[in-house]
Amino acid sequence: LSHLLRLGVTVFAFDFAGSGMSEGEYVSLGYYEREDLECVVEYLRMTNTVSAIAVWGRSMGAATALMYGCDDTALDALILDSSYADLPQLCREIVGKLKEQGINIPGVLVSLAIRILSSSVHKHAKFAIRDISPVANVHQCTAPAMFVAAIGDDFIPRHHSEQLCIKYGGESHVLLVEGDHNSQRPQMMFDEAANFLRRSLSLPESWALPIHPSTSLMYPPWYYPTAYNQPTKELVDTGFNSEEMGMTQQRQQSIQDNVVKMFGQDEGQEVNAAAVLSTVASIAKDDGIAPDKAEATAG
Repeated sequence: LSHLLRLGVTVFAFDFAGSGMSEGEYVSLGYYEREDLECVVEYLRMTNTVSAIAVWGRSMGAATALMYGCDDTALDALILDSSYADLPQLCREIVGKLKEQGINIPGVLVSLAIRILSSSVHKHAKFAIRDISPVANVHQCTAPAMFVAAIGDDFIPRHHSEQLCIKYGGESHVLLVEGDHNSQRPQMMFDEAANFLRRSLSLPESWALPIHPSTSLMYPPWYYPTAYNQPTKELVDTGFNSEEMGMTQQRQQSIQDNVVKMFGQDEGQEVNAAAVLSTVASIAKDDGIAPDKAEATAG
């Protein structure tokens, strides 16, 4: 936030429906969230006080920005940190990672489980998992884009960003950084992002705010009790903890644990086919879906 304010731009931050402090029953991993983003962009344009708009998203936020950006050619820039290229692809890769950890899962069971769960999602949330695929239409995006990927990301590996960048329709590049999916990004990434926005939005130098040399831009501005152009030595404790926001290591582990539980096994064991079939059959029964009809229903 401080890096952006230093440029002299206005920042609009919000929680998607079902996330943070916003109401909502479901998180759709970008499918409905793009409608939230559309409302925000339309609001900003209606104020008649905004000359250019850039969207900065991370993980699901980045995927949402891509899916929305393909339809809004008037956007001026996109910063996309750790977006997935295709959700079904990511699901298969998570299962593949479990195999590397010694959990042996037959491919036919993975396909069946995904088909039934997809049908359940379609019944309750009215969208198909296979439609969450930013890479499918990324060639239609034209705004300059900066993709960011962490070298140590084992949740959404960097090849997703590289795959998106290759097929992107406009000017784009990938910036690789140290860390994993949830780690705080390094100073160099924020410096690169600031330069990218300055170029893409044609920000005049006169807009830049005077910042005292002792001010650390890695902290939000409210950490400091005085104005930006005043010296300060003491941070204000506001209870803000960036490590608890968005996708955390704990939430990532919870997702992976749920995948393991779905197949009913511990590491090093063969998957019990009967247990998986029982699980997906139970879901299908609750949703009124026949397993052999799952693919058609999800469509």
